[in-house]
Amino acid sequence: MKTMKLKFTFIIFAAILAVGFLVSRSPANAANCTLVGGVWINQSAAVGEKVQFQLRGNNCNGWTASLNIYEQDPGPDDYIRTLPLVFKNDTNATITIQFTPEDYTKGGNESSNEMVYIAAVVGEGSTKSEINNENSPITLNKPTGSGGGCQLAGASWSTKFSAQPIVGSPLHMVVTGVGCPNYKVSYEIYDYTAVSNDARVGHVEGQFNAAGTTADTVWKAQGKDIATGEDRKFGNYQFYFIAAVGSNTAESSKYPVTVNSQAGCINCNNVGGNLPGTQMCADGFSGSGSGNTVCQSHIGDALTDSAGTCTTCSPGGGAGTGGSTGNGTGTGTGVVPGTANKTYSFNITNPLKGGPNDLFDIINIVTQWIMYIAIPLAVLWIMYAGFLMLTAGPTPANFQKGRDILKYTILGLAIIFIGKGFVSLIISVIELGGTSPTTQNQSVEPTGDCVNNACTNTGGYCITSADCSNVVGIGSVGHVCQQDNNCQSGLKCKNTLCERPKGNNLGEACFGGQDCVAGLACDTTQEATQIISGRDVGTCFMPDQGPQQP
Repeated sequence: MKTMKLKFTFIIFAAILAVGFLVSRSPANAANCTLVGGVWINQSAAVGEKVQFQLRGNNCNGWTASLNIYEQDPGPDDYIRTLPLVFKNDTNATITIQFTPEDYTKGGNESSNEMVYIAAVVGEGSTKSEINNENSPITLNKPTGSGGGCQLAGASWSTKFSAQPIVGSPLHMVVTGVGCPNYKVSYEIYDYTAVSNDARVGHVEGQFNAAGTTADTVWKAQGKDIATGEDRKFGNYQFYFIAAVGSNTAESSKYPVTVNSQAGCINCNNVGGNLPGTQMCADGFSGSGSGNTVCQSHIGDALTDSAGTCTTCSPGGGAGTGGSTGNGTGTGTGVVPGTANKTYSFNITNPLKGGPNDLFDIINIVTQWIMYIAIPLAVLWIMYAGFLMLTAGPTPANFQKGRDILKYTILGLAIIFIGKGFVSLIISVIELGGTSPTTQNQSVEPTGDCVNNACTNTGGYCITSADCSNVVGIGSVGHVCQQDNNCQSGLKCKNTLCERPKGNNLGEACFGGQDCVAGLACDTTQEATQIISGRDVGTCFMPDQGPQQP
């Protein structure tokens, strides 16, 4: 009897070790976060300015990384501070950082600009993963100038309307600073010219808010402002401004506004030349007609200072005078045809933590939780079975009962583990059985080229003229974004990248093949890398033609 007890004690001990081994090999512990890189979204920053840093990894959803900020020196690098960053998906996480005067001082208070990089680390011990972007730091500009206690941090353009900008659109000139409560700001606006001195087109005054962090002043490019600047006949104005508080200044980037767009047409910018056969309007309407009048009732909200207040939009479209209700004769396709139902697009935020996107994700999560619950329950049942078998004594029924419990517990565990693999097998089979991207896109492969915002019958960049919307400057294809309204009209924010709804076209920016239209792939080699919004992006190309140079 003693030998039998030792035998079953050994069996129970072995079963517990086996379950422990399976737990240690479960997906929850096997998939450690691995950092693969980090990039600054901006190339330079001033004290008080907000900039973004994106950390990239694999299997990192839910992990928290420590971002250690350093300033580069010939000797030991100067430590500035550490910030936490939580991954909300498997592949990337973005943080907004605002540098302070104390950061610049901790960075050595150099006599010139400081080069700042981040050393990121996640996990510890055997799960530890770390990277640094020492080879691509951000430039932290040395504070200069004097404006009392006010230090300007940056200058940028901003708009509240959703249509394409036109002559007369209200443009916000936003200046950020530190220690500037109620300070007066002087703005000088210029039109950039590549062949002569930049033309001064305006001067306005503004004021910082009471907190001393932001000055937001509206300027409209119209009338005498443009007449006193360069007399452009085609193309785009390239407006920029210089803001000043005392001798402390900050300069904005260039903001494009289409020449001759005051009537709402954004491709009628060849003054004195022939108008395009199809006129494209600020609100997305396109139509044909005589004279620059087709778009007069399709300006959208381009002349308002708030999104969605489309006071000049036409309620319908179709055949009619000037494309819908404008002057002149012609036909056109309205944004919302008069005989069609109105449609609205909207997004529903995923209420499930962890981000399951489809039925298979939910099934996968449920099966994983079944495993989490089943393993500790199996340990308890095995212990109970062992107790019954060891204490059966003169009662053979208890011994038989314990043996049955042990048998069915192990059988149940086997079914659960096999079932987990069976779910993964079904998902793989369904994904492999889907229609290939090339087959799906054969009928809509880009065959045209964009010329003056219209799609020709040669090239390979567009399908219709709607693909050739005026997408230059901030918020255009390939620029950084966090949500759709960071991108220009007609574009969507996907993977922090402004993209066309069906994917970017040949030669345009991408992070991976999912960012390109079906049938194209993403070339991320060094030769094909583009720098947009201060970060490296790849280039969409046709696989059978080889990578395309940007």
